[in-house]
Amino acid sequence: MTTYRMKAKVELTKVDDDLFLVHPGTESIYHLDPIGAGVCRILAEQSSPDEIFETLYSAFPDMDAAQLRGDMDKLIADLVESDLLDVSA
Repeated sequence: MTTYRMKAKVELTKVDDDLFLVHPGTESIYHLDPIGAGVCRILAEQSSPDEIFETLYSAFPDMDAAQLRGDMDKLIADLVESDLLDVSA
């Protein structure tokens, strides 16, 4: 099972109600919506996609499950592509 974890040097910065990720190598900044912020908080620990989804769905029970899973999967793929996550198979 594939698991993910935020890379150690990625900085999470909160400004008012917004959360930002800062890439340590490029200093690129990523603004996160509430779901993205939730995913990144979960990814402070090694987590599988199913674990992430279960936690998110508990936090956002009124959201359509398929939409939530799709948004989550896209964010994880974007974070992997941006070299912000460690991936373990």
